[in-house]
Amino acid sequence: MVQLYRSRGITKEDAITVATTLSKYKDFWIEHMMLTELGMFPVDAEDSAVASGLAMFVSFMIFGSVPLLSYLLLILLIKDLPVSGAFAGTVCTSLLTLFILGVVKSKVVNQNPIKGGLYMLLQGALSGAASFYLGDLIQRALEAAGVH
Repeated sequence: MVQLYRSRGITKEDAITVATTLSKYKDFWIEHMMLTELGMFPVDAEDSAVASGLAMFVSFMIFGSVPLLSYLLLILLIKDLPVSGAFAGTVCTSLLTLFILGVVKSKVVNQNPIKGGLYMLLQGALSGAASFYLGDLIQRALEAAGVH
């Protein structure tokens, strides 16, 4: 924290004094470090686990349905669309949805929305690709073993 204070123009001696004084108050110090260093707001004790769980469930239901709904819409709206085209469209809408989800999350936690969107997009793309290739690997192994 001393370095952070110094980067904001506080002298070394004053930065040490501030850090030493504030660190005597453990709860305040932890919240101060979370906010100052990480940009994270402390968890409100009044937050309900049920409300958080419900928000997570609703978010998952909405954002999790995007791949299926986009696939169905593409198949229904575009006649003679090959499966590969519908799959590509689904991948694109899913990636866009991940980016939007990352932007929204970043705004809620007061972080850079573009960075948050790109981070969520990267995480989703990597986990989606890993899942796809793992599923393909398992399918090939089962076929090689004679299981259909």
